Order: sequence, then C-alpha cells, then structure tokens
Amino acid sequence: MKFSLSLFLAVTAIGMASAASAAGAMRVLDPMTRIALRGSGHSGPKAAPAVGDKMPEPQRYVPMILKLADGGSIGELEAAGIRVLHHRDELVLAYIPADRTDIIEDLNIVRRASLGRPASALLDRAAAATGAASVIDGQAAELPYTGRGIVAGFSDIGFDPGHATFGGRTVGLSHINDTLAAVTRLTAPAEIAAYTTDNPRQYHATHVAGIMAGSGDGTPYRGTAPGAAIYATTSTLYDTGILAGVEEIIAYARSHGQPAVINLSLGSAMGPRDGTDLFCQYLDRCAAEVPVLLSAGNDGSTNIGIHHTFSPEKPTVTAMVSEHVDWGYNYLPGHCEGWSSDEHPFEVSFSVFDVIDRKFVYETGRIGGDSVSVIDATTDPAFARYYSGNIVAAGEVSGENGRYNLLMRLDLAVNERINENRWARHYLCVNLHGEASTHVDFSPDGELLFLDPVGAAQALVSRGDNSQSISSMACGKNTICVGSATTRDSAPLLSGGTASWTDYVAAGTVSAFSSYGQAADGRRLPHFCAPGAYVVSAASRYYLNEFPAKMGAVNACGATEGNYFITDCGTSMASPHAAGIFALWLEADPTLTPAELLATAVETASTRGLDSADPRSGAGMIDAVAGLRKILRQGGLDLPEAIARPRVSRDGSRLHIGAAGLEVTAVGVYDLAGRTADADALPAGPVIVRVTTSDGVYTYKL
Repeated sequence: MKFSLSLFLAVTAIGMASAASAAGAMRVLDPMTRIALRGSGHSGPKAAPAVGDKMPEPQRYVPMILKLADGGSIGELEAAGIRVLHHRDELVLAYIPADRTDIIEDLNIVRRASLGRPASALLDRAAAATGAASVIDGQAAELPYTGRGIVAGFSDIGFDPGHATFGGRTVGLSHINDTLAAVTRLTAPAEIAAYTTDNPRQYHATHVAGIMAGSGDGTPYRGTAPGAAIYATTSTLYDTGILAGVEEIIAYARSHGQPAVINLSLGSAMGPRDGTDLFCQYLDRCAAEVPVLLSAGNDGSTNIGIHHTFSPEKPTVTAMVSEHVDWGYNYLPGHCEGWSSDEHPFEVSFSVFDVIDRKFVYETGRIGGDSVSVIDATTDPAFARYYSGNIVAAGEVSGENGRYNLLMRLDLAVNERINENRWARHYLCVNLHGEASTHVDFSPDGELLFLDPVGAAQALVSRGDNSQSISSMACGKNTICVGSATTRDSAPLLSGGTASWTDYVAAGTVSAFSSYGQAADGRRLPHFCAPGAYVVSAASRYYLNEFPAKMGAVNACGATEGNYFITDCGTSMASPHAAGIFALWLEADPTLTPAELLATAVETASTRGLDSADPRSGAGMIDAVAGLRKILRQGGLDLPEAIARPRVSRDGSRLHIGAAGLEVTAVGVYDLAGRTADADALPAGPVIVRVTTSDGVYTYKL
C-alpha cells in the first residue's frame, strides 16, 4: 500500500511562509521541508471565536522531527508554541502551528528540521516454513512458547481491534492525529472494545497484527506469537506519527515491566540509505532499547534507481520519469531525489520526448546548488507547450552526513494526449549532470513516480536498476531489516475455487519483489528473510464493509461470524512474522537484547531451498526452532532433538490418532478455508488437524 506525502502537504502546507533563501533556513530545513514550506501567506485557518452555533476551527499543526542545537531545551520550544509529543535527548517529535511554520527559521535553538519522506505501508504455511508452528505447539521444546508476557507492538494504519483473532489481547491503542497534534490513548478494556477503527478504508494494520500475534479464531491462519499482548498505534504514517507510535509502545511496556518487540511494516524508496536522516537517528535510539523490525521494501524487481559515477566519457545520464496513477503518463505528481557519495554536487535538467516524432523536443535549464529552484509552465512558455504545473527543487550538503542532496517535487499534467485521448504524447525524462568521479544515487519516490522507459525512448535512456532498492527507513544501525520469501503461491477462497499468483511468485523461493542493497557503511541488507508471499491473515471488518467487492478475495471466515481472513503479499507481511518469532524467543529469555536477538536470527537462519547467492535473502530464512534451541541451550537447558508427539493419519474419510500415552483433551479438524470438518467424515481434500494433549497442542496437515 502507498500513502501520499504530497496529499498531506496539499492539506497542511498550502501557502506556508516562505523558506526560500535565508541562510538560517538553509542551515535548519532539509530540502523536503524547504520545498514543502515554499509559498506565502498562511497554511490554514486560525481559531476564530464562535458565531452563533458555529464552533471555532481547531488549530492545525505540521509534524516535524527537530534536532536541537547545543543548549536548546524542550521548554524553549514549548514557549514558542510548538507542541512536543516525545523526545530523546536532542531529537524531538514536534508539531509546529500550521499558520506559524516560519518560527522554525527564527529559533536558533533548532539545528535541523525534517518534515520527513513518504512511507509505504512500505499463515498456515508461513508458520510451518519457519518452524514457528512447532514452537507455538510445544514440539520444539519441552513447553510451548506463544509470546506470553511479551508486548507485541506496531505502528500502522487500518486496525480493527475487535477482530476475533486478537481475542481481547489488545492491551493498548494509541492513535496519533498529526494534523491536530493530539493522541487518543486507550488502555481500558471497555474503551478498546468500543473502538472501531482508525481508518475504514485500510486494513494493513489488521493484517500485519494478525501475522504477528493473531490466534487464527479457529482457522489455521495463526500469527507467530498468538499469546502476546498487543499494543497498537496508528497514524497517517508520517515520520513523526510513526516514531510517536514507537514511543507509546515502549512507554507501555516499560511501565508494566514487560519486554516488547515492535514491527514497522513501512518503507520509503527515497532517503540517504545510510541511517543518518533524523528518522533513522531517532529510531536507532529506540531500537537500542527494544527490538524494532522493519520491512525491506517491495522494489527488488523494480528498476527504482540510477547509480552512476560521472566520467569525461559520460558526464550525463538520462532516465524516463513515469507514473502508475492512470497508466497513461498524463500526470506526474510526486518526488525524486539524488544523493552524492560526498559533498560534490550534481545538477538536473528535464527533457521532453515526443512519442510520435520519436525524438527529444525540449530541454529545460539546469537546476541544483543550495537554493530553491523552480521550473514553472506559467513563466516558461517553451515548457508550457508540453506541460502545465511546475517542478520545485532544493539542494544542500547535509550536515548529518556531509553528502550533497538534491530533491525535486513534480506537479505536472501533460497538455497533449493521443490514442483516443488516453495516453500522453510527451514523456518527461530527467538528466543528471556531474563532474568526473562524482557518484550519484538517484531514485523517485516509488509511490507516485517510477523509472520506466517505454516505446522508442527505451534505446535512448537508462533503465536504472534495483541494486539499491532497500528502504531507507530500514537502514539504521540498530534496527532489523527483514526481506520476503515465498511460501504460498495460491490460496483457497471462501467462495470456492483458488486464487493463484504463480505468474508473479514461486513457492519455495526468495520473493523477487523483496528489496535489497548496501548501506553507505558497507552493511548488506536485509539481515534475513521471513514468509511474505502470499500470507493469509485477518482483514478489517470495516474495510470489507467499505469495499464489499473485496469479499470475493476472502479466504476464510473464523469461528466468530463476520471475522474474515484475506491474502496479501510483501515485505510488510514478512517483518511481522519475524517480530512474532522474536516475541517467542523473548518469552524464553526476557533478558535478550535487540543485538542478541538479531545475532540469534542471523546465526540460526536456514538456507534450505533458498538461493543463498540471492542478495534478497540475507542470511536466509529465520528459523524459530533453531533460534529457540540456541537460546535455551545458552540458558543451560539440555534439549532433546525430538519431542514425543501424537501420531495422526487418515484412512479415506476417517481420522486416526495414536497418542502414545499422552492424554488427548481436544481434536479440531478444518478444511483449508478454515471451516470446521467432521473427524469421522473428512472431506476429500487436504485438512488441518489440531490435537490438544496434556503436553501441548500439535498441528498436522493431511
């Protein structure tokens, strides 16, 4: 799923006070923020006195991450009218009054301000593939481990806490309203039970939470830590709200004296990919205290970037900027940016390619440097022949890493269409210009803009590559980056039949879409992989009510009427699977540090069935059983390699169980859609059998 930063800016930054050229603004505001705050006047209505029954307009805010200068204090920020939600030393999660954003330029206590970049909201077979089912059911050790006593938290969007798969285990819920700088915090069971959802048009958080900690509600689609307590945080997924959610989870776990694990199924195709941006700096401090797992990203099969070292022979590289909004290349809204490997700058120009005449027909002047630059159709008649709208760019040498950064915001619409007025006649290309030996990593936002040459232009431009497709948000030094492996390429549908994705993924392989890359300090990411394609998990009831046509994609209904399960894929599904396994390991040894948990995952990862040479796989597939046994042996326990378990078989339509002296207390039989089946009249197809004994619960597929 994709979430639009440009949409947010359209709402909160219309006409904000100019930050174009003052030296203070150059020093304080990063390029994204300088572009967003470009303009004049005010961004939103001020609170006004009530007239009759009319209520006053609420004060609106713009979320930012601030870095205080030496000697700066939280009190000084608050005295200036800035709301502070959380802070760690000099890093602050702040909310600036939307009609007074210019105060940031005037506060000499602020060294750096960042609005942030766009984020993408970046089980039955899955749990078996990693051995999580064996750990949960007690087959990997003398006792079952389900994540009991552990807080499983996440920051996401579209959560339905009332879904039966969560079984009343949601102990806390915080919703961060970035526009109003407010937090709705619920911890009382009655309050949580009465809560509906933060966003009925999204189900991502419900699906992710089900993978991490769902019970399955009588279906085979359990999460990897079905006994964990759940703390949910939701927002519109901008940097400040995401980090505020992380702090809410940590605060709850700390106040209750419980270990926690946090999942962020989010990502960004833009950023320095070196962990130096303010988001990664702040998250790294949280991740030193609590394990934080992030998705690697879903651009591993996409030519998302240009990575070029300029030379006398090739001082320019050109790529086509495309969009997948209407597939007609008629609109180009979104962001692109480039990072040099050091302080050396580069410049950008834009060319227009005519698909009928099959040639370039126009090139803009070059933009770059450290000021805000504009290419505008209203002031450039030649450019206006092809596009309406503008391109705004801002550059700087970042004080956080010493690298030159140039960021561009595009807001363009093509003026001439062909093929029954559906396709653009003119395509936009970006040209990167630099001095010899300067290296640049350039990428679009991967949300609204891509690099995808089409037609006759393919022979004239670079196609880009995926070698640095890793999400910049996952490049922190303390965070844990998880890629995706494919454990399912088809799934049964509740309505009958089967959904198949064999033309996109292949079971038993690393997912081709899973992102990978190398951080600036040489670290290769992801650290390891977990099942991410395709995964069946909980769906928000409110989402299905909002989009009833989606019921056709539902895979199962739980034992509780109206609670459905649906399939999705992506590294968004992989990281919560691994986070749930971390919760199992923390239950076995609550003293484990985030670094020790990561080391366990990497050292015990399995490469069986995976191409270990594929950089998407990292160290291999996380192995819940091998990791648990390593942890328990470190604690001095002598584990048998095999645990006694019931023998289960079928004879046609009848089920046979040999308990080997164990007391069987319950037997459940389900078809692959999660419907209950009769043990004495089994259906013809495969079934899932769950046997509960005095020693634990065991699951079989027959």
